[in-house]
Amino acid sequence: MAFLYDKRTVISTGLVCEIAFNGTITNPNVFQFQRSPYCASFRAGRFDFTLVSVHIAEGSRHREIGVNLREQEIKELVKFIKREARRAQDTVFDPDFFLVGDFNIQIDGDRFFQALTGGDAPHFKMPDDMNSLGTNFDQTKTFDKIAWIPSDEFEFTGKFGVIPFGKVLYQEAGQPKNAARKEISDHLPLWAEFRVTELKDELDQIINQR
Repeated sequence: MAFLYDKRTVISTGLVCEIAFNGTITNPNVFQFQRSPYCASFRAGRFDFTLVSVHIAEGSRHREIGVNLREQEIKELVKFIKREARRAQDTVFDPDFFLVGDFNIQIDGDRFFQALTGGDAPHFKMPDDMNSLGTNFDQTKTFDKIAWIPSDEFEFTGKFGVIPFGKVLYQEAGQPKNAARKEISDHLPLWAEFRVTELKDELDQIINQR
């Protein structure tokens, strides 16, 4: 797992961690994610934000158990982030969070979608057409998402999409359709564009420096 970034526009604040929960003597069996979400914090000008990369439980085996776990993982993640954002607003672990990754959410409005965007305020938001964007090699599945807590410090420009690199890497005639899945992840990189509300001129100066 890695976060790649352009040092002309953002810098790392130094925060890099996984999200896990500590047990206690009286409650040793606390909830844990199947795959720990991975976090890194960055700064653009005076704007600090934290990226959280996730891979939520799929639930294909022992279906009902897996489906319930998927919903619980999303709820626990959202609850944790909201709690930490309220508790540490003036620290590097600030309230501007962006969740990215495989949520295994495909249907707008289903129980998993509600687990991410519902609950107590503040609410996570996604692009309106997120569920029409295929994010696997065949672009037939929409499991991957980008979500954020709205803030006055930035705004979503409305631009988002995927980078279909599979079409470039796998062009040999006669190659099985699923050959790529045996070599690399079949999830396409997902991107979205945001504008830092008060710092556009400042960022332009940084980008144009030589």
